[in-house]
Amino acid sequence: FVQSNYFWRDKNRRAPHNLYTSSQRLIKAKEKNKLPGNGDFLAWNFKSDKKVNKPITQITIPYSENFYYVVWQYDTDKNDYKRSQADQYHQDEDGSQIIAKNVVVQYARTEVIDDIGRKSIDLSGEGKSIVFLDGGQINGRWRKFNGRTRFYDDEGNEIEFNRGPIWIEIVPDNMVGAPTAVAASG
Repeated sequence: FVQSNYFWRDKNRRAPHNLYTSSQRLIKAKEKNKLPGNGDFLAWNFKSDKKVNKPITQITIPYSENFYYVVWQYDTDKNDYKRSQADQYHQDEDGSQIIAKNVVVQYARTEVIDDIGRKSIDLSGEGKSIVFLDGGQINGRWRKFNGRTRFYDDEGNEIEFNRGPIWIEIVPDNMVGAPTAVAASG
């Protein structure tokens, strides 16, 4: 149900990062395609902020060496993460820097499917994940069999996120130059 009356492309941005939709258009698509009522997604679990003693101050995700080289900088005072890309603050459309209270690295099976470089990303099943919050790092797994993707620590406990924005970085499960985290010295 990829029809242009349910989405639009912003010609001022590069594809594939220029595809948008709206709640109104999604409601129209749902009605036209006779999709069932409300979803049965369960909310993620949330907790109050709690900072660690020696925080991880920087998370690096090397999607590529140039434009898609991503860095999250941890702000100890605000207990949040600020995103940079290609050595520049990554800005929202209004010019403000992208900030998240939680950064999730979700590894997924990824394959290039054509000569243009488009990718198929398998987000069903389960795989490795790393969750950064409160200046700390939680290694674990993600699972999605029905409904919403859930994130678990290595002991199998579902992760409780901080209230606020959650940014999920999907990375290939065979990524060369895996994401790195730098802890504060001292």
